[in-house]
Amino acid sequence: MNQATTSNFLRMMVIFLAAGTTLSQPMAAQESGNSALTPVGPAANPILPATGNAAQGQAADSAFPNLPSASGAYVLRPGDIVNVIVYREADLAVTSKISEDGEITYPLLGQVKVGGLSAFAAQDLIRKKLDAGYIVNPQVSLSILAQAKQYFTVMGEVARPGIYELPAEGGLNLLQSIGMAGGFTRIAKYTAVQITRDDEGRNVTLKVNARDIADAKAKDPCPIRPGDVITVPASWF
Repeated sequence: MNQATTSNFLRMMVIFLAAGTTLSQPMAAQESGNSALTPVGPAANPILPATGNAAQGQAADSAFPNLPSASGAYVLRPGDIVNVIVYREADLAVTSKISEDGEITYPLLGQVKVGGLSAFAAQDLIRKKLDAGYIVNPQVSLSILAQAKQYFTVMGEVARPGIYELPAEGGLNLLQSIGMAGGFTRIAKYTAVQITRDDEGRNVTLKVNARDIADAKAKDPCPIRPGDVITVPASWF
């Protein structure tokens, strides 16, 4: 094989190898599970400043769990709008807003107190009342058309003080509420967070150690209630 032939042979080998590498790239992407196409959300904002330990970081990452959507287990409250229908009884179809007393007005039954009951329990209550003297074995369905908005307030040493909407299903704890407000500032006094709330007509103030909650030392994560005012004081030490 002369020098020219050898040079042409090497050139063809280079082209062949380059083409093979290009064709193999899509296969590699498929074998890796198309990870490049998997959407990745923004990194979670830490609740405690970066000086915290690993346990605090884990608490911050889990601060926004996926809350369940409204269902039969949802507890009805004033301001919710519900729809009640009875199978084959068109005259008993009602759409009503729950009053401040937790009641709806329903044909034949008058005022029915459903506030504080789950949607399942309210549905069963109406069924039993109708069955007691009006309709034999009624088939009642209650659905939630709209949920009343409720709020809480975060004040003091957080990134974004303000008023925030409480998730319809509840389940929000202290760290999650602080996370919604952007997390603590660097001069926040984590050990003395105050929660002021109405407790059956009494104004009550709780003092909570958020550091213990973040470190999983506290048994109670301190669930937030509608109307709560969270105040984070400053620490100058």
